[in-house]
Amino acid sequence: MRIPCVRTPVLTAAAVVVCAILGVVLAKPAAAWFAFENGNALSKDRQTEAAYRWHQWAVMIQPGNTVYWDAVARSEVDLFHVSGDPAKLVSAVEHIRLCKELNTLDPRFPARLGALYLLMADQLRKGEEKERFIAAAGDSFEEAIRLDPFSPFNYAELGKIRWGQAKLDEAKDLFAKALEYEPNFLPARALFAMLASKNGQLDVAKAEFVTIREAQRRYKGYPLNNLERQYLDVDLAKLQRDLRLQGER
Repeated sequence: MRIPCVRTPVLTAAAVVVCAILGVVLAKPAAAWFAFENGNALSKDRQTEAAYRWHQWAVMIQPGNTVYWDAVARSEVDLFHVSGDPAKLVSAVEHIRLCKELNTLDPRFPARLGALYLLMADQLRKGEEKERFIAAAGDSFEEAIRLDPFSPFNYAELGKIRWGQAKLDEAKDLFAKALEYEPNFLPARALFAMLASKNGQLDVAKAEFVTIREAQRRYKGYPLNNLERQYLDVDLAKLQRDLRLQGER
């Protein structure tokens, strides 16, 4: 059997148009990813301005992708650290807010928004505006906890905020919650020890210090990724001085 193939100018033109549309649809994600990766590579080389431009290209190509908006925000924070221009932080906040709107279920974005608010608060002396940024950071970390109740990082960050607000019982509970989900999250254990020391619970502080020291010894020499290093990231010598512990090695 033969199936006749009908070729007409209209069908040929339609095929060309369809192929062109498919080409654009397929090329856009590839082009955006190329710009994103270029920006990341330049950021690692501390070429902050160039990285920022490439990340902007990525969001221009695919404006609905939160990964690329998040990269723009990170570049803006880098630019702030280089220039000291607070407008860069304001812009980064707006872009992370956009990420939250685009993906309301991702706990990373409220957590990053909380970190940005704290960074903005650090630029101010005591005052209502500073307190407003700190309160906004607390709200953001609370939202991150609601979206991901198992991450110890958000409990620790919110605990530090509550400690600074003199809400010591709440801070203690938050540090304990972080350790409930991840006993080897040593930064939270160090904060728990510091708070215990402040409350006069020196035996508790010493026990936490020993636990931290033993955990670091246990994992010393292991090949660790970035996340695992964050879990163990405690300056033991500084903690010992802060806790005023003598003879502990």
